[in-house]
Amino acid sequence: MLNDENISLNFKTNMIDWSCKSFHQLSEEETTSILEIRSRIFNKKYLEKLEQMSNVDQKSLHFFAFQNGELIAYSRLVIPCSENRGLTLERFCVKETSRGQGIAKLLMEYIINESAKIYPKEQLNLSSLEETKSFYEGFGFYSYNHAQEEDGLEHHYMIKD
Repeated sequence: MLNDENISLNFKTNMIDWSCKSFHQLSEEETTSILEIRSRIFNKKYLEKLEQMSNVDQKSLHFFAFQNGELIAYSRLVIPCSENRGLTLERFCVKETSRGQGIAKLLMEYIINESAKIYPKEQLNLSSLEETKSFYEGFGFYSYNHAQEEDGLEHHYMIKD
């Protein structure tokens, strides 16, 4: 079970503020920034779903990076519960103007390292589009199922032991 008091992690590298927080620890500014980046990055047809934080968000850890007061990278980690097995990485995104600088790699390393500390016995799961599959493979994720269509896009279901 998630213990809010023990989750907030913060550090700074190269003028980037990295954080991991439970839903209840998010400030109003952080919540607004998360909703904005998700609505810009993900397919506009899902915008309606993304305009507010969901029950899944409330059961997740939120990893993010701010640079000069602006959210540049984000992902949520759905924690193990009765509805899902293992940890599920979702909504992984980097702001368009911050791409090509290694931010995605740093965010993924941060998530992998912190999740291993918080949930050392849990596997990491994710769903990837074809164009991001090799990125995740570089971190030890592998496909465990045939690609499947989800929301009109082909997804690869991947796991990291």
